[in-house]
Amino acid sequence: ISADAMETHRQRQQPWRGKPSRAALTAASRVAAAKLPWAGVRHGDPVRCPGGLLPELLPLSPGLNLSIHSWGDPAAASAGTALHLHGYPSTSEHCWGHWLVPALVHSGFRVLALDMPGCGASQGTPLRTRSEFNLDAGGPCSIVAAVLAKLRIASATIIGVDWGGGIACSLASS
Repeated sequence: ISADAMETHRQRQQPWRGKPSRAALTAASRVAAAKLPWAGVRHGDPVRCPGGLLPELLPLSPGLNLSIHSWGDPAAASAGTALHLHGYPSTSEHCWGHWLVPALVHSGFRVLALDMPGCGASQGTPLRTRSEFNLDAGGPCSIVAAVLAKLRIASATIIGVDWGGGIACSLASS
């Protein structure tokens, strides 16, 4: 068997050979991230990423009042509104703030992140978190639609993680 054939066989068996290490990739990522325009900006930065928890809960119905975080200037939001949906169990503040919000605000979005009922500072009965319940009457998709209607937002970019990702997919399919 030739040396070339052996090397080809080794590459198939060990595809990581000759590739940068995880440490090298991490270091390169840090260097690249430090060059981004929003590098070092934290959510709530009064100049580059203003906002935070809205002072009052948003009343949707009796017993259902949601806490919402808002970042960026709505009047200057050239890209529209991005609505973040958190996972379970989590809250909007701890799910998104430090890494994604500054990038979206810098990109021209007004960013909203709501706490679903029973999560964070939101009041109301916690929802069932399995995806088959997302489209139920009074379920997560109904709540997101009601929030958008109450805030008079005709369209939004929906971003979700974990449970919120399932809600975002259900919204897109309905």
